[in-house]
Amino acid sequence: MPFVPCRDRVASPAANPPSGSRVCSVYVKVLTRCGLTTVSGLDAARTARHDGCPIAGDEVTEREHQGTKRTRRRRRGEGSAELGLRIRKARMRRDLSQEALAHLVGRSPGWMLQVENGSADPLHSDLVNIADVLDVDLSALVADKKDDQNAGPQPLPATPTRRPATDVLLDVERLHHARRRPGSVDGDLLDQLATLIGSHWQSYHTTDPTLLLPVVATQVAQLRPLADESMAPGTAHRLRVLTADAASLAGWLALRLEERATASIYWALAESLAADARDQVLRSFALVSRSSLYSSTLRGDLSGDNGLALAYVTAGAEAASDAGAVQVAWMLARRAEEHAVRGDTRAAHRDLGDAAECLGRAQGTPSGYFAAWDQAQLDGYRGSCATALGSPEAVAILEGSLASTDTSLISQRTAILANLGAAHARLGHVDAACEALVEAVTVAGRSSLAVAIRRARGVRARLDPWAAAPAVRHLDELIASLPYRPATLAC
Repeated sequence: MPFVPCRDRVASPAANPPSGSRVCSVYVKVLTRCGLTTVSGLDAARTARHDGCPIAGDEVTEREHQGTKRTRRRRRGEGSAELGLRIRKARMRRDLSQEALAHLVGRSPGWMLQVENGSADPLHSDLVNIADVLDVDLSALVADKKDDQNAGPQPLPATPTRRPATDVLLDVERLHHARRRPGSVDGDLLDQLATLIGSHWQSYHTTDPTLLLPVVATQVAQLRPLADESMAPGTAHRLRVLTADAASLAGWLALRLEERATASIYWALAESLAADARDQVLRSFALVSRSSLYSSTLRGDLSGDNGLALAYVTAGAEAASDAGAVQVAWMLARRAEEHAVRGDTRAAHRDLGDAAECLGRAQGTPSGYFAAWDQAQLDGYRGSCATALGSPEAVAILEGSLASTDTSLISQRTAILANLGAAHARLGHVDAACEALVEAVTVAGRSSLAVAIRRARGVRARLDPWAAAPAVRHLDELIASLPYRPATLAC
């Protein structure tokens, strides 16, 4: 059946995302306010030069350029190809990109590229940091060629299979070159970019966002200026779509870190680029994603702006006539949540039924954000709605959803556990509620999921009548032991 968006409300003027210029003017001010670093080293110096906007461009100042020349001139010819190869091999076995390794050791991606190419020789302190990040002995990195031939392979902890195309694209010099010569952007580069962003989406569901966001944010900062360059229409269209996709991912990563203002900016950028590219499916995704900023369901309590959240879902639904079945099912489930928060049982059940029908029609394997979206996730939304509506069936629904959700899907599991805690709290099951919340907070703290910690804090407020109970006091101690910074409200 065709997807009929809700007509109860229309998107309010406040739901309109800021223009591209506004996005640029506040970008780094918000990042600084939230304490989130997206670039390091030379890139941070560039950021300060562009009125707080790494999206605006990537040129370096003359002083920076001279400093870079001095570094290269001092080290030209002193690099070791063998050393660079050893670092590259160890990095690949750890499934790290050049850009990610550079960020973790406090160096620029360009410098890391030179080291691995043998054109720059790192300081001893750099080698110590690299060895520490790669979890190898320093002696294994600095061994001379003779030792290299005699030594056996250095063991490394097991890591997942290396993602394709990451190293190829994350030699960021190529993106810098494309920025200066937009005509060099071709189908091959765009194919690699699409593969890279796809691999980051795969990592999104299972990876600590503090590791992935700096990489994705830097890519958005590098790609954003290219999207405004004059180039062949087909190339420009695809570049805008890919940049919007990366910005959407950055928004979700920022939200997981409870950096809501940052997430708002990324999703506004994604919506703007998708609109420019006339990609209504991607624009719809950005709009519905942005509804999460205002929904009380992600806060675990009654705070938020349900009207604005519903307006964003409605705006996204109206733009989604060509969306795939899984995306439509997700939008319907999100809208059902907002109806449930308002106490509209009939509308919530109607949307959940339509979502189940859409999901049943889905064909093929979904990708991106929806790669892990299945019946278990829809059941999680059903449980969330049942909890909001005070249904006694909520506990059974959420327990079934949790049992069917893979343990690697940390974000989904913490959300289900928080909802399960809320469902038990409504029924006065204090020990069961605390057990679910303790597990949610433990996983969230280990994985830097600040949004899940905030959600658990909101649910904990429902246990105030039993504040003296041992289980509640243990939960309070656990929550208090975790770092927490209240989020800034989205723009």
